[in-house]
Amino acid sequence: MEKTVTVDLSQNSFRSGSAYAGSDTKHATQEWHVSSRNADGAILPELRTLRDRSRDIERNNPIARGALKAMLSGVVGSGLRPRAAIDREMLGLSEEQAQAWQNRAEQEFRVWSESTYSDYMGELNFFGLQKLAYYSQKTSGDCFVLLPYDARPGAPYDLRVQLIESDRVCNKDGASDTDEIAGGIERDKDGKPVAIYIRTPHPGATYFSMLNTAPTWKRVPIFGERTGRRNVIHLTPIFA
Repeated sequence: MEKTVTVDLSQNSFRSGSAYAGSDTKHATQEWHVSSRNADGAILPELRTLRDRSRDIERNNPIARGALKAMLSGVVGSGLRPRAAIDREMLGLSEEQAQAWQNRAEQEFRVWSESTYSDYMGELNFFGLQKLAYYSQKTSGDCFVLLPYDARPGAPYDLRVQLIESDRVCNKDGASDTDEIAGGIERDKDGKPVAIYIRTPHPGATYFSMLNTAPTWKRVPIFGERTGRRNVIHLTPIFA
């Protein structure tokens, strides 16, 4: 003789009167306390601890370090390289002229990118900088990139790429966060980022601490105030 089993699949059969399990007030969730804060309010108070723990895991956990290196290899690979493809018809160039221009442009880029002249610190080439920026963003949560012009003897180009560790971007004089400046990022009345404040030395620089040197801050506009040229790239988890 077969038995008939009836199962109640109504939404309230699994929880105590709530439309969503996450909003139940039963015993399993009664100690689950959260607050409704914006992104800055949720992240900035805990940011230093999150960064320190993330870096500690990267240094001491082989699985975490291996995962990061695998991501680095898969995402960055050999690095970004341009492939010139101009609109020759709009420029009034023949196929031969267009191809010659494209070859020359790619050659000029190789001269800059494959040398350490592309690095403000003069240590890495452009492709090494890409890997370092990606790895820094993954371990620290974000990374800042400056694009200064810096003329140097023997360098064929003045453009440099300068990586700024995220810890150095902080409020001037250690001031509390406000609607105008929070986490070292200045915003206008509409909330758009307009500048960052870079601390020198790094907050964790023990050598300068031993010398009792007072830190300084430099304000760097996101875009050039006269030209509109981008000065700062902020690498975040969304874009890196």
